[in-house]
Amino acid sequence: MWNHDEVLDTAVRALTAQEGLYAQEQAVYGLDSLEEIGLHPVLATGFEGTGFGVYRERVYPGEVERRSKKSARERCDLVLVEDASTRLMDPVEELLALDGAGGTLFAPVAESMVPDEGVVEVGEAYWLEVKCVGQYGVGRGTPGPNRLYASLLTGGPAKDVVKIAREPMINTGAVLVVLFAENEATAEHDLVRMWESMLGADLPVGELRMGSTRIQDRVGHSVAGVGLTPVRL
Repeated sequence: MWNHDEVLDTAVRALTAQEGLYAQEQAVYGLDSLEEIGLHPVLATGFEGTGFGVYRERVYPGEVERRSKKSARERCDLVLVEDASTRLMDPVEELLALDGAGGTLFAPVAESMVPDEGVVEVGEAYWLEVKCVGQYGVGRGTPGPNRLYASLLTGGPAKDVVKIAREPMINTGAVLVVLFAENEATAEHDLVRMWESMLGADLPVGELRMGSTRIQDRVGHSVAGVGLTPVRL
C-alpha cells in the first residue's frame, strides 16, 4: 500500500538536498531556475535513495487492447515501484508477445502466462506527474512577476489529474506541484487555491498534502512549496 505522505516527504527532502548543493557551490542559479524536466532527476535521485525503483517518462498503458505503439501513448513523468530490483510490466508489450506466440507450439502456454516473479503490474506502481510554477521569472535578464502564474498553477496540474484518472489499469497516482514563492504563507495559500479549483471543477482529487523547503532568494523566491494531490481512482 502506497503512502502519499511518504512520497511527499521524500520529494521535499530531495529538493532540500539539491538546494544544499547549490548553496555549497555558491551557485548563481538555484532550484527555481530549473524547468519542470530539470526537476525530474532531482526527484528521481531522492526516491532512489529511499529504495524505490524509478522510471522516468514511462508510457501509460493507454487502450491496451488496441496495442498502441509507445510513440502513440502519453508518458508519465515519474513512476515508482516499491522494490528497485523489480521490473514494471508494460501490458501492451505483453499482449504483443502473446500475439507473436499465437499459432505456434507455444500458444497454449502463452495464453496461460502470468507475470514472472520480479515483475510489477501497472496497478502496483505509483504514477506521479510533476509540475513546477514560479511567482517570478527572468525576462531579458531582469526578474519580474510571472504573468502566466495563475493559469499555469491551475491549468497544468488539472490536466495531469485528468490524464491519470482516465487510465483504468492504474490504482495509485498523484500530481506533485513545486511552487516557488516569495514566502511560505503565499505558497500554502496558492497551493490550496489550486486544489480548490480542482474540487470546483469536479475533478477526482483526494486530500491535498503540503510541505516546503527554504531556498536562496535570487529572483524573489525564498520558498519552494510542494503540494501533492492524490487522484481518486
